[in-house]
Amino acid sequence: MPIVTTHWHNVGDGVSYCRFGTNSHVYVAGSLFGGIDCLACILHSEGMTATFQTRTEMIAHLEEHRNAGHSVEEHPFNRLREEIEEYGDLMEYNKGNPA
Repeated sequence: MPIVTTHWHNVGDGVSYCRFGTNSHVYVAGSLFGGIDCLACILHSEGMTATFQTRTEMIAHLEEHRNAGHSVEEHPFNRLREEIEEYGDLMEYNKGNPA
């Protein structure tokens, strides 16, 4: 799997929590339509996007990646927990963008 350096990204009106990188097998971004996407999710055999409506669901999904042996850095977990405190658990359209 090709990987590049992982870091925070602003993507239009949404936010990327992490991207594929040397320490990350996941690409997680806020969806422009609400929710949080795990793009090209390798937990799905088809590599489809997995979308979750709450930050807690995405945290659980990232834990599934770790349990499957995939590399997931700590900062997406930290940022999602911070956003739960600041914005609540539900990920709404363009809400909780740290940009």
